[in-house]
Amino acid sequence: MIKNGYKSLLVGCWLASCTAQIPPKTATIEKSQFYLRYVSAKRELQVEAKLIADTGSVYIRDSFLLSSKNAEAVSLTAQKYKNEFVHKLVKDGVEFAPPFLIQFPFNQQKVKHSINAPDIKSLRLGSAFISPETGGLILWDGQPFGELDAVHIIITDAKGQTYSLNHAGKTRSNELPLPAAELKNLAKGQATLQLSFQHNEIQREGQEIQKIVEFYCNPISIMVK
Repeated sequence: MIKNGYKSLLVGCWLASCTAQIPPKTATIEKSQFYLRYVSAKRELQVEAKLIADTGSVYIRDSFLLSSKNAEAVSLTAQKYKNEFVHKLVKDGVEFAPPFLIQFPFNQQKVKHSINAPDIKSLRLGSAFISPETGGLILWDGQPFGELDAVHIIITDAKGQTYSLNHAGKTRSNELPLPAAELKNLAKGQATLQLSFQHNEIQREGQEIQKIVEFYCNPISIMVK
């Protein structure tokens, strides 16, 4: 009985030793989401980077690094929810200078993602005024909008009434027409125009990568006649 018990003990130790030698499964990133929001009036940049990993052992540091062509790298604070890793940043006094580069270590590897968007500057009208009869034209310095981009325009007229106009998809060069039919209810006089856009990119290269940039231009004064 003692010999059999001794053999059982040896077999149990051997099995435990084999089990201990099996390397743990290394986690992989199943989905990455990157969200940037920039408000020109405040020069405020908000960033959120989310990684969703499958089950497995994960090695990840506490911070991501964000940089652009005109700015030094800054750290994003980290939070972890089970297999989700969320990194956030809110920073004032920042210039909007795409592309932005996010880089971070994941399971001993360095991962990099470039986030680009149209760089809209000098927003203005293509004429001295807009009109419910003839419409109008918005111009800017910078790139045209792409196929997955969406533009949102809010006009506040002389009576304080607000009207929204939306455009989805590509634009010809760096201009966007304002159809007369969309302006028919505007009161004549001084008005304010605010433009914002959302730039979207979706990539699928073994994992799903979603990049969203929201940009809010400074409001401009316009005339309605």
